[in-house]
Amino acid sequence: MRHSSSTTRIPYPYRPLTISVCPTHNIGIADLAAAHRVAHPRGFLADGPPRTATEGSSEYLVYLVNQAMVNAFNSVASSTQGQYTIGWRLFKEFTSSHKVDPFLTVPFEAWHKDGLDKLGLPYPVVAMAAFIQWLQLLETPDKNKRLSGPTIDKYAFHVRHYLLHCGVCILFFLHPILKGLRASLVRQHRLQHPVSGSRRQAVPLTMVMVIRSQLLDQGTMMGKCLAVAVGFGFTGTHRYGHYLPSKSNHYVRAGDVTFECIHTDANGVGAMLLLPPATIYTIPKDRIIGVSYFVPHSKTDQLGAGKYCYLRRLALSDTVALDVVGDLYEWCTLVRPSGHEPLFSWDRGTKFPNKTAFNLAIKKAAVTVGLSPKGMSSHSLRIGGASTMYAADMNGFEIMQRGDWKTLTFLIYLRTSVAACDKALLNLVNPKFYTIDDARRISRDASS
Repeated sequence: MRHSSSTTRIPYPYRPLTISVCPTHNIGIADLAAAHRVAHPRGFLADGPPRTATEGSSEYLVYLVNQAMVNAFNSVASSTQGQYTIGWRLFKEFTSSHKVDPFLTVPFEAWHKDGLDKLGLPYPVVAMAAFIQWLQLLETPDKNKRLSGPTIDKYAFHVRHYLLHCGVCILFFLHPILKGLRASLVRQHRLQHPVSGSRRQAVPLTMVMVIRSQLLDQGTMMGKCLAVAVGFGFTGTHRYGHYLPSKSNHYVRAGDVTFECIHTDANGVGAMLLLPPATIYTIPKDRIIGVSYFVPHSKTDQLGAGKYCYLRRLALSDTVALDVVGDLYEWCTLVRPSGHEPLFSWDRGTKFPNKTAFNLAIKKAAVTVGLSPKGMSSHSLRIGGASTMYAADMNGFEIMQRGDWKTLTFLIYLRTSVAACDKALLNLVNPKFYTIDDARRISRDASS
């Protein structure tokens, strides 16, 4: 839920934050009481600046701090805010039943009483380790079974998110004890539940062509829309919500798309021309040379800066099987979207595809080409795009930049092709790459 400047409450049922006031500051008794009403994501906001507050007073400063806290909280997308509530609810239940400060600032009773302070570990690490262990012993009331390791790890991450936006320093989550505890939960689960057939699969380019063909054969607006979207998602390595409309509001708008084309005047002089999707139908398709677009923001872009992308048009040939820009041109010529309408929508933005139909189309195409539909989804296009770039010897940094990955976690998506495996094997067994002289040199350096 987004909050404007007139919003009076942050949706966290926390206690107000009390702060200490330095006695050397010139703050009166009335101002001191006002200072203790400073709100935080842990507490509540006043309706606005007090009527008696004057600019420069302590009360007005309290109001500014309140608004700053709201803006900091709103830096996270609304979909992210609502996504992590379950983990925090369980954490609140744990802290309440065991008399633990949910913000990990005041040690619980056993800290000194039972000698936990003698462990040599930071208090937040001990408290969070206890919470994770508590989750392992917790039985879900609806299914009468315990939580799985990956689920517990996910809830711990949810708590991390909430603590971060409550102003708590969360560096303690990097402590080896907590990292090891979370990793052990996932490792134990994988030993008991093999994931060989449940991983998200990668969609190769040949399957993209099959999906596109099957969708166009439907002869419907939804089929045409998804046929263009499948190529767009694959080549752009975008997440589903970056191009098809979703609740996250991260998708591309028509007003953020610009086609580049070559325009020739009456004298035969050519010049670059930039046109929006709504009027691109006035230019022949063979004059289109590229398209640029803006993705508002994503879960890895919490500051909401967004990302500009560009696709150059490549003519179909023996080595080019997909004309993404040409497909976008034909779609925009048919629909003529404009303004804030989703790029992939029709009837003036009132109709657009849904994720279920998209996933079903991908699974159907997988069966057609002899692949298992299990693990195939819209995200498989993103995985397939990254894997294709990797197989083409594109370096990791370029893949990270194109796919908008902020960390090396993108490496888990890469599916090595047979050709890439053969190339690596040839390098390993070729004596020219690592000789006896190299081994002797390293041994001599190590012993010297």
